Amino acid sequence: MAYVYFYRYQNIVANTEKKKYDVLDHRKAEFESDYEDFVVQVDNLQTSLQLFMDSWFERSLNTEYLLELMEKFDNIAGAK
Repeated sequence: MAYVYFYRYQNIVANTEKKKYDVLDHRKAEFESDYEDFVVQVDNLQTSLQLFMDSWFERSLNTEYLLELMEKFDNIAGAK
């Protein structure tokens, strides 16, 4: 389940990297719009991830299992 968030993040980054802009052409507002979309997507991902983590820590699970869950997220962060 944790990998779903990683893949969502990877998808956001990949879609953003596909777009090419002429940074010197101030007449085109595409970047502003795309940047706002990027920020919204990242904020939504962060909120989803926070809710997911909160739901796990609200459960009556043993400490060892929760540490394993946190390690999985650490492994995802290392995969970037």
